[in-house]
Amino acid sequence: YKKEIWLHHTNNTLQAFKDTLSKLNNEEAAPLPICVFINSTDIIYSLMKQLDLLEDSAVFCAPKSVDKLGRNKFTNAYEQYSIDKMKRYNFFTSRFFNAVDIELEQKPHVIMLTDVYFAEHTMIDPYTDAIQMVGRFRNGVSSITHISNVKEGIPQRTKEEIKGYIVCSKEIYRTMKNFYDCAADRASRDAYRAALESLPFNKMLDRNGRENWFAIDNYIDEELMKNYYYDKGSLNEAYDNCDSFISYQHGFYYSIGDFERLKRENKSQSIKDKRKEIVRQLEMLGDCVTEMELEYKRDLIAADSFIVEAYDTVGKEVIEQLKYSKKKITEAMI
Repeated sequence: YKKEIWLHHTNNTLQAFKDTLSKLNNEEAAPLPICVFINSTDIIYSLMKQLDLLEDSAVFCAPKSVDKLGRNKFTNAYEQYSIDKMKRYNFFTSRFFNAVDIELEQKPHVIMLTDVYFAEHTMIDPYTDAIQMVGRFRNGVSSITHISNVKEGIPQRTKEEIKGYIVCSKEIYRTMKNFYDCAADRASRDAYRAALESLPFNKMLDRNGRENWFAIDNYIDEELMKNYYYDKGSLNEAYDNCDSFISYQHGFYYSIGDFERLKRENKSQSIKDKRKEIVRQLEMLGDCVTEMELEYKRDLIAADSFIVEAYDTVGKEVIEQLKYSKKKITEAMI
């Protein structure tokens, strides 16, 4: 019953996804449906737009996400699945990871995508999520692929450490609740209530204030899942230990990746720091010869056309000598 799965580790999820689609499209005389599972409509829309798939794609997601995609004038988004709404490329968010039967005459290609830099909630658990996604297709699948980057900054905790955190959080909540119950006046009760509502253990209670064991179990599972995305070896090991898959690994690595994109798009940095990062990435790109490199440079131009033009005209050394002063750089360019 074990299914073969390809793990594509990458530092650039967009390009790895593009290369995977290209490979699938080139291998087939009669194209099969491609079903992509990713828990982020922002990433889905970005993929469709950048790879020019908008006309050939359908998205199945929650009602709020349907509205969000509609504001981008994308009309093939649905909150309910039906076979007649499917297109060549079909994207599913977590709403459809389980509890829906997809019965197709053809066996589709299944792609799971995780981008921990853009959104940690796109992480997929090999022991639950991955099995559920493949299980949607009652008549089987042609191939299974999981494309993922990894992030060394993700906290690593054992199951015992996570349970210890829950026990400690519970004790803190109980202590604060006792202060609240024993408060002598309204002002004190309001202060203790505000403190109670800010405590982490609140997420593990039901609407009646009782312990929610489902929420506690989900929290433990989600925290353990973060361990798989610390490095590629951890994710490989998780799939190797999963009884439902036979895994094969292949890396897709590029000169510029998701980490660089995140640094470039960091809204908290100053204009000068942002331009320093763009110059650093232009140095990494070097002479753009591949389509991917040209595409990435177009992204840098869209982010800050002035500094890219300055780099092409006067170079990194002059820009740094002039300490990123726009006025002085403009004069040097002239």
